[in-house]
Amino acid sequence: MWAALAGDPSSLRGRERSIVWWHFAGLPSRVTHEPDQLAHFEAAVVSDLRSSTVRSIPVTRGCVDWSRTCGR
Repeated sequence: MWAALAGDPSSLRGRERSIVWWHFAGLPSRVTHEPDQLAHFEAAVVSDLRSSTVRSIPVTRGCVDWSRTCGR
C-alpha cells in the first residue's frame, strides 16, 4: 500500500518509512483529504497511537496512576 501511495520506500530509513510520521511531519504526499476527512483521519491516528502506547507501558508494581507517579 505504501508504494501505491507514496512511491518506492526502499531508499527511506527509520521513521521516514512511517506513513503516519510522514503525514504529521508535513512532508509531501499523494494522499488528499477533504477538511472533515483530514480531521477524522488525524483524530483516529492519534487515538490509535495513544492506545498502542498505553498497551506497551509495562505494569509496574505499586504504580496505580502511571502518568502521575511513574511518567516523570
